[in-house]
Amino acid sequence: MYELDKIGTETFRLKYLDVANVGKMIAELMQNLPEKCSSVLGEYWRVSSLVDSKNRPLPSPKQELRTLQARLFWRELDLAASENLVSKGDVATINGLIGSGLPSTCYAVSVEKQQGVFSTLASTFVISLSGAVANELNPAVSQEVVLYSPFGGLEKFGTVSDLHKTLQQRLSDASNRTELLQGLPEDERALVSSVPAIRYARILEDLFEHCNNGVLARQSRDVIYQVRKLVTVGAHTEAAWVPLDSVLSMDTFVRSENARNVLLIKAMLENARPEWFKKAYVTNQQLYVGLEKNLLESQIQLHELTKDVVTLAASARQAVEAFISPGTDERIDPDTVFVNIQHSVRMANGKRVEHIERKTLTQAFMYGAHDQAGRYTITLEKNYDLARLTPENIMRAIETLDLRLAYSPARQRVYGQQNVKEAMREVLGRKTALTLFGAILQKHVTSTAQDIVQRYNFGDPSIEASGIALSAFYNFKPLKDLIVYRRKAGDSNLKTYVLYAPGSPMNKDWYEFSDLDSLQRYIGLWALEEEGRTYLRTQVHVSDRHNLEHEVFGKEWPRGEPRERIQGRAWWDQVNLVAWVESEMLKGSIQSVLDWEDAEEKAVTPHWYRNAPTSDRRLFNRLTTDFKAIYNASKDIFHIEGLQKFSRKLVMNHLNEYLGRAGDRRIDPDRVMVKFHKGAMTLTQLFINWHLWRSDTNVFEKILLPGSNTLRDSIRVSEFWWKDTGEPMTELNSSTLNQLIDLMPGKHYSHYLKSNFLWTPDIDLRANLYRELKKNEMFRAALTQKLNGTLPSAHYDWLIESIKGLDRDTRTPDGVSPGSEPGEGVYEFWLEGARIAGGYVFGEGHVKFAYIPNSPGKSFIWVGDLSKAIQNDRLLGEHLRSLAGLRGLDRVGAYISKSGDPQGSLPVPGLGGTHPVYNFKAEYESLINRALDDLDVLTTTPVEAFWQETKILLEVALDVISIFVPPVGFAVSVLKISHSIVQGIIASSHGDSAGANAHFAAAWRGAILMYLGKVASVGSAASALGLLSTIRDLTDVLSAVTGVPVGISYVTAVAVPHWTPESSTRVIG
Repeated sequence: MYELDKIGTETFRLKYLDVANVGKMIAELMQNLPEKCSSVLGEYWRVSSLVDSKNRPLPSPKQELRTLQARLFWRELDLAASENLVSKGDVATINGLIGSGLPSTCYAVSVEKQQGVFSTLASTFVISLSGAVANELNPAVSQEVVLYSPFGGLEKFGTVSDLHKTLQQRLSDASNRTELLQGLPEDERALVSSVPAIRYARILEDLFEHCNNGVLARQSRDVIYQVRKLVTVGAHTEAAWVPLDSVLSMDTFVRSENARNVLLIKAMLENARPEWFKKAYVTNQQLYVGLEKNLLESQIQLHELTKDVVTLAASARQAVEAFISPGTDERIDPDTVFVNIQHSVRMANGKRVEHIERKTLTQAFMYGAHDQAGRYTITLEKNYDLARLTPENIMRAIETLDLRLAYSPARQRVYGQQNVKEAMREVLGRKTALTLFGAILQKHVTSTAQDIVQRYNFGDPSIEASGIALSAFYNFKPLKDLIVYRRKAGDSNLKTYVLYAPGSPMNKDWYEFSDLDSLQRYIGLWALEEEGRTYLRTQVHVSDRHNLEHEVFGKEWPRGEPRERIQGRAWWDQVNLVAWVESEMLKGSIQSVLDWEDAEEKAVTPHWYRNAPTSDRRLFNRLTTDFKAIYNASKDIFHIEGLQKFSRKLVMNHLNEYLGRAGDRRIDPDRVMVKFHKGAMTLTQLFINWHLWRSDTNVFEKILLPGSNTLRDSIRVSEFWWKDTGEPMTELNSSTLNQLIDLMPGKHYSHYLKSNFLWTPDIDLRANLYRELKKNEMFRAALTQKLNGTLPSAHYDWLIESIKGLDRDTRTPDGVSPGSEPGEGVYEFWLEGARIAGGYVFGEGHVKFAYIPNSPGKSFIWVGDLSKAIQNDRLLGEHLRSLAGLRGLDRVGAYISKSGDPQGSLPVPGLGGTHPVYNFKAEYESLINRALDDLDVLTTTPVEAFWQETKILLEVALDVISIFVPPVGFAVSVLKISHSIVQGIIASSHGDSAGANAHFAAAWRGAILMYLGKVASVGSAASALGLLSTIRDLTDVLSAVTGVPVGISYVTAVAVPHWTPESSTRVIG
């Protein structure tokens, strides 16, 4: 025997210790080892080793486990009641019996072993709902009882005899017997006879203390049993230790809980099924569930093929995990590592806007690095003992990996593979089969439609499937998910058309039409309703979104009448079918979807951004962070409530105060329609328009009420009805309206604008924030045009210097009057004598650029090209017109009309009447005064209804700050949809994430999220219903529920929500 590491050296031999003594000591240790282990385990459960902040001992592990078991029972009881496994009355009874402190009416379940000895099953008990107390429950007594068992959960029986028979049957069945006998120590299970007697002795102690003692006693016995096996048989392999590890980690406890969860989820699913499913024949229900299962299988297979590139977030997560993880055996999830990113923007007045974002490490990598001049600082929320997880290394890796650029080629490599396309085709085929069968059960379509689709799926060459595009005139590309099935032969107007439109309005996926005209009209009418517009926005190709908004949604179409009464032709005549080139079923649809998503990804990260120098890309990232900071600092003080919304509140308050109505009885003037002689409008609009009409009665009478003597006379004969139902409204009459009609919302709104935006003590701060917003807006526009090749670098450089020069405020010289034309420097943009809101003219020598904010194309346009640009892009003309203000509407409109006339010569834009920008306080005041001037025109002069709500901050900002990838200059409508590629959310135009992770099976995703919402809590230390603390436990449960092997990756992707970055902003100095 030698000292450690000194073997072979005589000096270090331990003469007082020989091999024989050591052998004897080991033998003595091994003889008592099982009992010693059990004793140490018991000590662990009994003794509390932790203290609170006041140094008081915390509950022992045994007490904690007892509390946990009690909590599990009560929560499971409530859940079982909500799923109708037990009644609400039973819950009340059990609460009274167990929680009352009265003598227990609960009974343990014991089974007979050899020689007539009985052993009690741990955590298994019976509750007598009658409340009768006896030393032992008699199977012959007729009373309702509830059985609670680890693997079966709560089960109700009409009599004790029914319970007794059920337990006997389970003990005679091999699998059920194994589960039931898990309540006994392992060495006792083999001693239970094949048909044992069962007894129900009353539990004399606290119920949950009894359950707790049973679980720990079983564990203690099992530890002795397993250690003795190790001592006897030997522990020479890893496998020999597995049983003991299982006992110590309480695997049986967790597995039994999972089994109960499976039962509960299945009950949830059954109860959550829609009524049409419950009313269907059992065979149809079984067929539908089988189709659901098939779909889930294909979804999981597709996910496994694409999981690393399905979104930018998924791709980034995988790359960051590889970077930070110490090795293949130890992985760190970057979505659980939080960082704080701090960035500051210096304002012209010396103050700073400080912006701090809390986001995951994955999101930090997705966003990318800033340029050297505007670097942010990054700090970790926790200290990780990993060399790679330091701020310096993280920053270096963000710069090196540049994940945003790496995503596109990685995505294309995966989705270009034939097996991925086949997997997508399989998913689509199974999804259409499932949803079509559901549509048949709901009677949305007939068997004729089913026959057409099925024949196509089985390869019938006489049936074809096509895409569908909104407008041939504007060369719209096919909508993303819509498919039209029809027979090839015959008159196009005399054959059945079957439309597949997943997620469409009316909560339908399938539609059947008797002719092409009906199909075109139905899709076209979606443009008349907000729900339909929202759906079309999610389906239209990224290149068509401008035309969708301006050429379809921007037009006035018939409204408010039933579909079947709308007569005449409309834009939807252009809705057309798009033939696919496909060799196999649905290949054309899959290629169309891939093309759609590829365009979406390119819109998020366009080619000019990819090809830009690293310094310019990082500058763009920084300018976007600047914008987030300025936006957050400005959003509250710059929020201007629109005239319509302001007037609605004003009218509603005065009207209901006059009528003495409060709470739910309040009348909403936007929901009340008022009818005059030949016109109808909402009550709010009537009050707004009254300001104009009372100032010029002749105009009012000429337009709306020929033959009426006075306006008040016309009000006396008005009618009122509810806008949403069409029912007459009796709560309001002409007399009441006459008393209130002189409210004049326009005057109140004028005072609101002045008092909140001009007569305010912080006007200097507002002016400086407005300056920073405009500068940032122009910096980003100029950089975008430089990178996409529409602004030469030489012009870019002096434009940037000119924008920076706006930091210098100077006093407006005395006696300055508007000059004739803009010269060198930065001038206000006046066009044909009208100020273009937010626009400027930049001059250097003979070169002049007009800046048009938020232009649909270029924002910086050479003045000499302005008329030509309007001729080439009608939307640019409309946009300029909207910026001109109501007083300049006619003059600017005339110039735009001349520019757009292909027959005439291009006019020279009149830029006279302008002057240099001296200080930005005047620019801010000009913006508000323009709103006041428009209001004055609107309420005193009969003009075309071209009212533009004044906005200092565009609504797009709400989307920009919620997305952690810079928008790199693409349009509002693009940004609102592009969440899908970024983070797996198919968002509506309002950012609605109800369609989150829509590439997963909808039916089972609903089941998973229902389970998470009611039972589990992913990410917490322990779930609401027990020890489901890891995704792995969740996958086991869901695999058992669905009957399909559900992997960890799939459950993580479908169930774990994306973290929305948190931010705080303040102005310092």
